[in-house]
Amino acid sequence: MMNHRGWNRQPRGQYHQRGAHQQNGGQNYHQAQFHRRNQEMDKPWISQDIRKEIWKRIQLGNVAKKSKSAADFKALADQKHRVEELVEEAKVNWLTQNPEVEDEWLKVLADENLGRSSWCD
Repeated sequence: MMNHRGWNRQPRGQYHQRGAHQQNGGQNYHQAQFHRRNQEMDKPWISQDIRKEIWKRIQLGNVAKKSKSAADFKALADQKHRVEELVEEAKVNWLTQNPEVEDEWLKVLADENLGRSSWCD
């Protein structure tokens, strides 16, 4: 039941507002972002140095969102490119050194990519 403020009354007397927290399987946007970040860093080929670079990318993203400066967005784009190269190189090296688990990890990576959308020009 909806009242005049847009709040939804639950049968148990609990109130909640309809919106973003009901998306992503009950997770709100920030929880989903945190999950993706942890999922990215939870791989065996991600070293401590790569983790530092990922957190640097996240911090640069937060700065760019606040400042909306072209220089900050350029720094963010450069860092994203650097992290992508580091992760890809580390992944290839790790999978080459651990061929016995390669099939297992390739299935995990394929499952993760199913939910992502890509745009083609």
